[in-house]
Amino acid sequence: MLKPIYFSILLSLSLITSVTAAPNIDSTKFAQALKDIEKLEKKVKEQDDKVEQVEASNKILTWVGIPTAAISIILLGWNYFWGIRKKLDSELASETTKAKVKELVEKAISKETDLKNKPIYVVFSRKTNRQDFVGFLENQKGFKTVKPVWADEDFTIGTNDVVVFNNEQAELTDAEIKNVGLKLQKDARFFYFNSTYKRWEDASVKMIGFASTRDTLEQRLLETLKN
Repeated sequence: MLKPIYFSILLSLSLITSVTAAPNIDSTKFAQALKDIEKLEKKVKEQDDKVEQVEASNKILTWVGIPTAAISIILLGWNYFWGIRKKLDSELASETTKAKVKELVEKAISKETDLKNKPIYVVFSRKTNRQDFVGFLENQKGFKTVKPVWADEDFTIGTNDVVVFNNEQAELTDAEIKNVGLKLQKDARFFYFNSTYKRWEDASVKMIGFASTRDTLEQRLLETLKN
C-alpha cells in the first residue's frame, strides 16, 4: 500500500504552505514546489487506487475461485458418469442383455428354491417353544422341509443332511448337543445357532455352520446346505 507515502506528502505540503508566510522566503520557488508536490500527490493517489483495485480483484477471485473449481470438477464427473449410465442403459435395453439377465435371475431363484427344499432337522430343548422358530424358518424365510426334534428323542436322518442345534437363548446343554452329535456325526452336517454369543468349543462335534442372529441365519443356512 502507498497510503503512508501519500500521508507523508500531505504533511510536507502542510509544512511548506505554513512556511510561505515566513519572511525572507522566495514565494515563486515555493509556488513551484507546491505545484510539484500536488503533481506527486496525484500520481501517488493514482497508484494507491490501482493497488486497491488489485486487492479487491484478488479477494473476489479467492472467493469465487474455490466454488468455481469445485463446480468444474462436479460437472466433469457428472458428464463422465452420465456417459457411463447412458452406455449401460443402452446395453440393458438390448433384447440379448434382457434375456441373459432374466436367465441369471431364474437360475438364482431356482438354486435357492432347491436349497430350501432340502430337509433341515432342528434340535430343540424341551424348554423351548419350537413353533416360533419353525414358523420363522418356514413362513418368513421360505424353507420347505423343516423337521423339529427334541434333543432327548431318537431320530434318523439321511446322508449329508443338515442338523441345526437351535441354542438361540442357550437352552440346550452341552451334554444334549454332544449326545445328539455323537449319534449322528457319520451322516450329519451340524449347524449351531446361538444369539447369546455362547460358542461351541467341543471338537468332538464339529459345526460347519454358525449364526448369531436371525438376520444372518437364512444366508448362513443356505451356504451350509450348498456345501
